[in-house]
Amino acid sequence: MISYHRHSSPDHRLRSYTFKRKSVNRPPTRVSDAVEDQQREPALQEILSIKLIESGEKERLMELLREKLIECGWKDEMKALCR
Repeated sequence: MISYHRHSSPDHRLRSYTFKRKSVNRPPTRVSDAVEDQQREPALQEILSIKLIESGEKERLMELLREKLIECGWKDEMKALCR
């Protein structure tokens, strides 16, 4: 259920509304669901990520990406846009 509260302000042209929602009652998480999550097979993306980290290839690729972004001026463009 949503209840609306109108706040008055010194300037009557400006009014704001806040929405209050009642808390949602959810059933407790079943223990078997938590156990299933821990025992599931890792996804392909997780396996690849682990292999890249273990081999050191992820760090090499990240460094190559950093160099290429600096080389093409992307990093400087982002710094300028953030100012």
